[in-house]
Amino acid sequence: MNRNRLKSRCWAEKKDHSRTRAADWYKLLLRPDMDGCLTFSKLRCVISIVSIDLLATDIPRSGLGVRRLGAYYHTAIMPDTIARFGPFDYPVRHIRRESSEIDKFYGLEGVDPVDSANVWSYQYDTTSLGLRGAVELLNVTEFPESLLYKGKRGNQNDILGLNTTFDMLDAFISTARSNLLREESPGVITPKVLRFATKYKWVDRVYQYLTRFVRPRRMWSLHTLHVPLIPPQAKSLRLCTATSDKRQPPRPRFCSYPDTWKCGHPVNASLPAVRLADQMDIRFQQLQRRYPDLVLDVALLSTHRPFVTSGTLSYTFFNCEDQEIVMLTRGRRSVGSDSTKERECTTMFVDDYRYEREMLETNVVDWHFFIAMMRGGAQGYFWVRLILLYRAAFIAAESVDADGLRRHSRGVSAALSVLKIPFQAIVYSSLLPVVCYVLALLLDGNFMDIYLDSYWSTLEGVMSIKLLPFVDLAVTQMRSVWLMALLVDLTVLVARKPIHGSEEKLPGIRGLAISFTSALTIIGPYRHPAFRGTEIESAMRLPAAGQRLDTVRASPQWYFNESTYLFDDSTTMLVVCAGAVALLASTVRLVSFLLREDQEVVLISTLNVPLGTERLWSTSSLSIRFNALTS
Repeated sequence: MNRNRLKSRCWAEKKDHSRTRAADWYKLLLRPDMDGCLTFSKLRCVISIVSIDLLATDIPRSGLGVRRLGAYYHTAIMPDTIARFGPFDYPVRHIRRESSEIDKFYGLEGVDPVDSANVWSYQYDTTSLGLRGAVELLNVTEFPESLLYKGKRGNQNDILGLNTTFDMLDAFISTARSNLLREESPGVITPKVLRFATKYKWVDRVYQYLTRFVRPRRMWSLHTLHVPLIPPQAKSLRLCTATSDKRQPPRPRFCSYPDTWKCGHPVNASLPAVRLADQMDIRFQQLQRRYPDLVLDVALLSTHRPFVTSGTLSYTFFNCEDQEIVMLTRGRRSVGSDSTKERECTTMFVDDYRYEREMLETNVVDWHFFIAMMRGGAQGYFWVRLILLYRAAFIAAESVDADGLRRHSRGVSAALSVLKIPFQAIVYSSLLPVVCYVLALLLDGNFMDIYLDSYWSTLEGVMSIKLLPFVDLAVTQMRSVWLMALLVDLTVLVARKPIHGSEEKLPGIRGLAISFTSALTIIGPYRHPAFRGTEIESAMRLPAAGQRLDTVRASPQWYFNESTYLFDDSTTMLVVCAGAVALLASTVRLVSFLLREDQEVVLISTLNVPLGTERLWSTSSLSIRFNALTS
């Protein structure tokens, strides 16, 4: 027992001796004089407060990750599959001729009278791709060349006369019927299907408009043109009716969708939604009742636009599919006997009705735990780092000046000391949280890009922006700042080299430039009708193999629009913004050099700073523009 007490007493004496020696060494250390060495910058203070606030509230504002698709999209189709746009069904134009003898036309958009049609619907809207591609393949000469990008450009807001629209749609239906409803033997007509693909230049957003000459984006769409053979007095188009007759053409692709595409009831909106094929039949019957003395013809254009993308790490996938349908109907009055060939027919009306929706299938929800762990860990690390930094500044703060008069409380002095430190030294200087944020970004960054694309997508080019949702989305999009921070950190790390002997220095790059560049990317997804371009570069027929258009998946592969996050449009916009910031900084630097002035411009890069700064302060090579003014 005495031996244990002796050991405890010796241990306590050694501990007290160590504390005494540590206190003696502490007295020999130079006292920190941050107030005397570092100047207080109002601009730096404001930038630091805003930046730290944005980082600290990142998770409360935008969440840890995608936990539930229903929180972003309200229309669920199947497990892990949602409708990211639509579904929509809407009338484009219904044009009626006054009589067989008078070429005077009246137009309707739904129930509203109109006296013209929009060029947008037939030249710039994505639903017009199949129509224009079929026009080129079938050589419909009545279709205006200006709508095929062979004339005037930049006419998104122009209009078409009702007579022009009437004639071109009538001619298209006539040409489609003559090519797809051929009489193989006397009295026997076998319907055919036109399958084709279109390759077109896609310009819709700011970044696509700015880079259209350097890096034009080309897309593929797959199309089918059906002209159903409608028996006299038929009440249904029988588009999705299963048949064992091999002479019948394959059904349209939308008949084979694994889900049920439902649309509003065309007669009474208060009635429950009906299936797509049933809605087409109801509209067909409605036109029959409206024009009982006319014979109706229908041409159906279906567009399938697959888009396959994956996260950069290839663990997450995002399969998008745009589905569009253009239903053209006309009514004709015929004079003459069926037994004679001298039968004269006059088209009395044409009707243009369209359907569209965009689907998204993804497994990003399955990765929510890992993504949340990465973001939550990085956010917690930042908070711990900020608290410890304030604690260190609080301990080192001088509460009494040289004259012995109390000037500031230690808390205020510590806060001022923290605000004197550039925010990049606090936020970006540690690689651990930056790498965690980048890993999360590479896994679910595509989802935010797709969601932003859905937010800016509009029907028929009509824009509608709500301020608060836009701000939330814009701040979420600025998560690309972590990718820039990592790239800059690695670049500066490689750029280390001895200068003037053995003194190692770092090139100076302002951390504000990173945030400013990331902030510029929020304008990337912005769309304006003046940006839109859907010029078809080529249209080609596809072989009629198999009963579905899915056979195209095997051959050829390049009909799919594939991409990964690092080579997608968001990175293109990031590069454009980085180039713009670098050009701005270089221009200001050049002007300052010519004027022989060195103003405190935010984006100017500074002289190299000693690498010893990293040893003295817990920062990395991103601790830039940290000028210590010694007294």
